[in-house]
Amino acid sequence: MMVIRQCTSLCAVDIRRWNVPVHDFAVHHVFHPCMRHFKLSAQAAGAVVFVLSALLHELTFAVAFQCPNCYFITIGMLLQVPLIHFSRHFQGRRRGNILVWMNFVLGITLMAQLYFHQWYKCCSRFDRLFRAFYRGDYDESDA
Repeated sequence: MMVIRQCTSLCAVDIRRWNVPVHDFAVHHVFHPCMRHFKLSAQAAGAVVFVLSALLHELTFAVAFQCPNCYFITIGMLLQVPLIHFSRHFQGRRRGNILVWMNFVLGITLMAQLYFHQWYKCCSRFDRLFRAFYRGDYDESDA
């Protein structure tokens, strides 16, 4: 098992150590029941956990930014799959470690910025009304 700061490819990142309570919950309440009750293979059950995780991350950001049509996390997580395969070409090299850290730092930052931009597009009209109200030039017809 590698520590994240030493990883040289995204497939080497040990997600089980990244967030132990969530991993345990996913294994016990999603992964094993998918295999037991729905007779899915381990790979298919892992895909179900991955998609469910993407949707829960999406819900978290949608609630936090109060945007009903945010979809950036799902797209970002789905883009992780080809990025993991691409990062295998750099495994064991410093470039791979740089790719891992760029993914963690820039990926999360980019997602937050996209959500903020989406929120600003949704809520900018209300923000203008809010500022106009406190400046004193609020007009009832603007509402």
